[in-house]
Amino acid sequence: KNSTKPSFYIPAPQFYLCEHCQRLTIDVTANRTSQRLDCCGRTMKHLLAQTPDDAHHLTLTIRGGFESNSLGVTVGHSAHPMTLQHHIAWMYLYTFQGGQLKFMVPGEESTAMFALADKDAYVYCDRAECKGRDCKFNCKRGFCVWVYCNQHGLWHYSL
Repeated sequence: KNSTKPSFYIPAPQFYLCEHCQRLTIDVTANRTSQRLDCCGRTMKHLLAQTPDDAHHLTLTIRGGFESNSLGVTVGHSAHPMTLQHHIAWMYLYTFQGGQLKFMVPGEESTAMFALADKDAYVYCDRAECKGRDCKFNCKRGFCVWVYCNQHGLWHYSL
């Protein structure tokens, strides 16, 4: 089994939102041009990510073992608001083998659990100290998380 850091299968995603119907489009094409995506007869808004702030800080929890594990993502030092007027609408985890999208529900917690398997699971490390090249595991580095707050827009985190 391979425990080295794999290459990404697809390029980092670009996110587009229709401001009329709220349709989300995720573009993972390799040869992007200055394309324009349309929905509802209008140009979709290209969401540009911001850097994290205290309200949109992420707490990560890794659970599991070598062949299967999960990554929990919680938004905010204290719980991010999850009211109908102000909430986390979705989270996207970009992994080596692709990506996962989780939609959030107002009234519930601002937490999502992403399952990791195959090559994504093999980059698990539960040691207190990194042993570098002598270690048979690599850390969960290289993943990215995007979080969309309906009031403050898109936030990007590199793990």
